[in-house]
Amino acid sequence: MGYTIIKCRDDVLNLTKQLVSIRSIVNTEGESVIAHSLYTMIASFSYFQTNPDQLIIEKTNNDEMNRYNVLAYVKGKGNSNRTVIMMGHMDTVGVEDFNQQGDYAFQPDEWMEILKEEDIPYKAREQLLPNEWLFGRGALDMKSGVASNLFLLQYF
Repeated sequence: MGYTIIKCRDDVLNLTKQLVSIRSIVNTEGESVIAHSLYTMIASFSYFQTNPDQLIIEKTNNDEMNRYNVLAYVKGKGNSNRTVIMMGHMDTVGVEDFNQQGDYAFQPDEWMEILKEEDIPYKAREQLLPNEWLFGRGALDMKSGVASNLFLLQYF
C-alpha cells in the first residue's frame, strides 16, 4: 500500500479517537455497543466484504451484561504455516475521577483544549502542550492498541 509513517500515525490516531468516543465502561451497555461498532467497522473493510465468514461476533458465555467478542482473521498469501495473533480489550474503567469533566473523557480533542486552561501538574502540562500524547478514557489502555490492530488488519 505504500503508507508513510505520518499517514500510518494519523490513521491510527483517528481510529483511536473514534474508539475513545464510544463509552465502553465495564459492566455497562457500552461494552456491547463497542463490540458491535468494531464488528461493523471491520465488516466495512473490502477484505471482509469478500470474506465475511472470516469475521465473527459472538456473545460471551454465561454473561448477563451482553458482552461480545469480535474475531477476525486474514489468510496469508503463501505457504507459510506461521500465524500472527493480535488481541486487545474494548472496555474501560469509569470516569468518576473526571468529576465535572466526565463527558470530556470521551472527547479527546475537546478535553485537551479544556485542560490547557486548567491548573494541572507540570508533568501533565508538559505532555499536553506539544500534542505528543492523547488524553481520553481508554486512549492508552487499550483503545490505541485496538486501533493499531485495526490498522494492521486493514493493511494486510
